Amino acid sequence: MKTFIIVLVTFFMVNISTAMQEIEFIGDATKYKNVDEILEGIPFKTVGLEAYEEIIKKGKVVVFLYDNFRPNGVNGWVAKLFKATVNDFPDISFLSIKYDKNIEYSKYNKLGFKTVPHYIFYVEGKNIFSEEGGPANEEEYLEFIDVMKWNLKELNNYE
Repeated sequence: MKTFIIVLVTFFMVNISTAMQEIEFIGDATKYKNVDEILEGIPFKTVGLEAYEEIIKKGKVVVFLYDNFRPNGVNGWVAKLFKATVNDFPDISFLSIKYDKNIEYSKYNKLGFKTVPHYIFYVEGKNIFSEEGGPANEEEYLEFIDVMKWNLKELNNYE
């Protein structure tokens, strides 16, 4: 009985710790100066528009278009969703493209981006999932974590 209780308590402690990491954004309004800081240390490769089309043709790829100047808004929340989930999927390549207001928006549209933030899942260059925007508040953020994990699992298992 003691072993069962210890295992059960350990299980809940691990899950509570994981949940706290996943909801990292709550109360960290001044933690990040920009979205780049959120993406630091996770396996995102930053690319320009010119490299994008070649890279998405190889394997399973997630591309995240973001605006760097709203780390505590929707761009930051989507970046934090990726930060909470990407390390569980080493077989997926993650690319980030920082929106540049000096580039004509039609170039982004040509690549499938409609708004900022926007992320697209590809398999061998084929767009299999696309999501514009992101969570608007804490409640939606918590729901998006589960949706993001499910989508990444689906992409990981896609054949």
